[in-house]
Amino acid sequence: EFLDSGANGLLLKSADKIELVEAAKKISEGETHLGKQFSKMMTREYLRLSRLKKGTKTSITPREQEVLSYLVKGLTSSEIGKKLFISPRTVDKHRTNLLKKLGLKNTASLVRYALSNDVA
Repeated sequence: EFLDSGANGLLLKSADKIELVEAAKKISEGETHLGKQFSKMMTREYLRLSRLKKGTKTSITPREQEVLSYLVKGLTSSEIGKKLFISPRTVDKHRTNLLKKLGLKNTASLVRYALSNDVA
């Protein structure tokens, strides 16, 4: 529900002060932050769903799938760019293309879609 409402971040109560500061910084820079523990939980759920459901009707390129998988893990555009050897702007373009293709409004809803539909 928080993703649908447009939230830009989520931390579990058990998050430490360092993660809280990191989250505040990312959000103030326009990024989305899903806490480390939350991201781990979502990754486990994604893996569980991926075993149950195969394929998608939406035409997503292999590179978009790579970007999406890193978004699900909570990485920033800069972090994704470094991992894929592309610029953060290119990462943002892939994210924008995904949002348009899937008719979604923000990164949080994109992550939710990926987890719910075994896309990433």
